[in-house]
Amino acid sequence: MLNKYRKNLKIANWILEDTPKVKEVIKVEMQMKNGQEDITKTKKKDRNVR
Repeated sequence: MLNKYRKNLKIANWILEDTPKVKEVIKVEMQMKNGQEDITKTKKKDRNVR
């Protein structure tokens, strides 16, 4: 029973430590995706103006 508790505690601690890292990675990926969409929109506008 004690081993099961320790395992669950270890998993819970890992989740708590890893969550901010995962959130930061998701934030960076979203920024990169939005930046790429902006570049694509700008290129399309430039093609239409010419």
